[in-house]
Amino acid sequence: MNGTSDADAKYAYQDLYLALATLPPKERAAIVLFYLDGHSVKEISQITDTSEDAVKKQLSRGRDKLKTRLKL
Repeated sequence: MNGTSDADAKYAYQDLYLALATLPPKERAAIVLFYLDGHSVKEISQITDTSEDAVKKQLSRGRDKLKTRLKL
């Protein structure tokens, strides 16, 4: 056993989803498409009709905000 209970995992997921909900829509979309849906930066740029550089910035800003909100 890894020391993490099902209840701990449940709260961790709740914390993550609450933190995701606080992100601006573009950053949230980039994070969800990249990490949860498994799309590449190029695919996200096509889906969202933005440049790859913009997607990279949205991912970076979103990650930074999630780290702060989740205290990682």
